[in-house]
Amino acid sequence: MEFRQLKTFIVTARHLSITKAANELGYAQSSVSGHIQMLEEELATMLFERLGRRIKLTKDGEHLRVYAEQILKLSDEAKDGVASAVTPKGALTIGTPESLCVHRLPELFQEFRERYPKVEINFLLSSSHDLRIQLRKNTIDLAFFLARPYTDSDLISQVLFEEPMAVVAAPSHPLAKKKSYIP
Repeated sequence: MEFRQLKTFIVTARHLSITKAANELGYAQSSVSGHIQMLEEELATMLFERLGRRIKLTKDGEHLRVYAEQILKLSDEAKDGVASAVTPKGALTIGTPESLCVHRLPELFQEFRERYPKVEINFLLSSSHDLRIQLRKNTIDLAFFLARPYTDSDLISQVLFEEPMAVVAAPSHPLAKKKSYIP
């Protein structure tokens, strides 16, 4: 008994038509008939009564339909369970200053969403200092900062890109007389 035979059986039982089942599954009618015939031979019973051009489920066919639906459902659940071990899913909370979230990160978030559609992204907009606190409290999973890399022993930071910044001031302002400002 193969999954494709069971699927063919279920679709045929739903439509009560080999032609409609073949159309839905993209098979030739002879393939659908062959799948049904192999199941009937393996189970040593008739699954459908043939009434001219019409078919009807037998009692054994009705019993198999219940089991076949459960088998295919469990098969799908198993595939999802294994796939979820490889494909991330769940919620991800990202902290970031609003300016980064709006101007610099949308393309990155879009690409992430396309790669991992089962991950729900939540944002916490805050200052860099507050985000470090949130990371330590485990209320966010990761953060994007507008700051120099941190050397905190309990946090790992990595520069993704340099962000150019400029200070604009009137010529008469005290900052205009400085060559550079580095804290």
